[in-house]
Amino acid sequence: MAYSSSYLLAILLLAYGILAEKESNILKLSKPQKFVSIETKTSNFNTTEHEEEKNESRKPLIGFSKNNPELDWKNYLKMFEGNEEKHRDLNIDFMKEKFEKTANSIQWLADLYDPLRWARVPGKLQDECRRDMERFLEALTDGKLWAAKMSDASGRYSSQFYFGNNFWLGSSTLCKELNVTNRKNVTDNDEQPPFPLKFHVARFYLNLPNGVDYSTRQVFLGLCLPGTCDRVSLTSMLRASADRVESEGNSTHRSSGPKIHIVTVKPVPSNNYCAWRDPKFYVLSISEL
Repeated sequence: MAYSSSYLLAILLLAYGILAEKESNILKLSKPQKFVSIETKTSNFNTTEHEEEKNESRKPLIGFSKNNPELDWKNYLKMFEGNEEKHRDLNIDFMKEKFEKTANSIQWLADLYDPLRWARVPGKLQDECRRDMERFLEALTDGKLWAAKMSDASGRYSSQFYFGNNFWLGSSTLCKELNVTNRKNVTDNDEQPPFPLKFHVARFYLNLPNGVDYSTRQVFLGLCLPGTCDRVSLTSMLRASADRVESEGNSTHRSSGPKIHIVTVKPVPSNNYCAWRDPKFYVLSISEL
């Protein structure tokens, strides 16, 4: 009994010390943050610029209130209304099909992310990311099983968008199982990716023309892609794809065409979580005693 009491006291003291030193992620989210203006740089990537953008990406885009954060997403819309994205000068001629304007909104959704139809990798990517993405596209064309599984583990538009399907998530679990760092006794090279994999989730805001859909929609897209591709590279790749979709639908309806905002691209699981700094960890540990 005395041993259990001493052990419990040690746990409580450790939890108090860590909480006094640094607040948990949950407590931080409850405090208002300053708005950070989102701008897309059009200059060529270099090492210094890339590091600056990576550091900037770690900052919160907007502070959540004490309510459910998922209910606060419209705050992003107000932020985007006052911070229109500047011209990005990204090449949108990257698909196998010739670029053509279309008023078909289902075609816009399908084109938002479909590497099976890419002739080359879009966007401004870091060298290592572009190298591995090109190997991925080449393997898809050649029918390699590992590339097909990568594509299969990623999300894409399939159906039922107009009936509420905003989650095109794929499977982070299957992507993890396919990851070369987690595979043992693989005998067939066609089953093993030649690079480590990482799963990300991209968050979009999608405005369709008024005659198609009067509401702004959130879309979550899961991506099983090379681990050398960070948030900056993936955002540029998706931005080029979104630019193509916007150009496809421009002037095809009485109102303006589709408008797509890429809010954020985050790894899954998040790399900034630490159990030792989360009070829930200690509460659960004590309850087990």
